[in-house]
Amino acid sequence: MTLSLINHCLKCLNPCCHPGDPLLSERERNEIINAGHKDLMYEVKSKFNEKFYRIKNENKQCSYLVDNKCSIEKVKPVLCRAFPVDVQWNYKENKREFGLRNDCYAMEVINRKFINEAVKEFEKVSDEWARKFTSDIHYEKRKKRHAKIGNIKQSTDRGNQ
Repeated sequence: MTLSLINHCLKCLNPCCHPGDPLLSERERNEIINAGHKDLMYEVKSKFNEKFYRIKNENKQCSYLVDNKCSIEKVKPVLCRAFPVDVQWNYKENKREFGLRNDCYAMEVINRKFINEAVKEFEKVSDEWARKFTSDIHYEKRKKRHAKIGNIKQSTDRGNQ
């Protein structure tokens, strides 16, 4: 299954495409470039062994957002594909935690099947990626808009629709 909320995303374009600077692994960066897209990414400093990148944001939006559409839809990073499902590293328990961003306008169509697929996508990324993502400067802001998946309102759990 390919995760996509594109029909709903085109209606709002916020907050995932704005500021539009998701964290990417080196593999994700290479997939974008190998698919023929321009390299609009920059390497970020990290205390981890892996290389990490961010997409440049032009005018406070993702550089791959063209005419209000994602120009890298088929190879977009896991953060974009899985949004509004989010991952955070729980340093206290040394494990990943998944949650939902509560500031997404597509929440009305999110169902358990989408959440499960998104979690599977995040399970493919390294623990170092999850730690780096959590340690980012955006973490404190994100934490305020984040609900643990176990705490999702019943209305969003519509089985396997």
